[in-house]
Amino acid sequence: MQKPAQTRYLVHAEDPAALAEVIAGIRSDPALQLEDTIGPPDAPHTAVVRMDEEQAKELRKRFRTARRLSIEPDQPLFPFPGGGD
Repeated sequence: MQKPAQTRYLVHAEDPAALAEVIAGIRSDPALQLEDTIGPPDAPHTAVVRMDEEQAKELRKRFRTARRLSIEPDQPLFPFPGGGD
C-alpha cells in the first residue's frame, strides 16, 4: 500500500506557549517533519510541518484544546498578481 502524499502545512498559534507544546509533539512523532519555524527564535508563532492530510487531522484532534491553533496547507506565494498563471 502506498503512503499518502505529504505536503507542507502551516501550524499557527497566537499563544507561543501553545505552539511550543505543539512543536514538542511534532518532534516526538517520527511520522511528522518539522521543516521550519517563523517568528522570533525564542517565541515562534508558526511552524512549517511536512505531513499528509490524515496526519494534519490527527494533529488538530490532539491539540484541539490549544487556544487559537490553526493548521492549513501551505500555499505558494507570488510577488505579483497573476504570478501563478
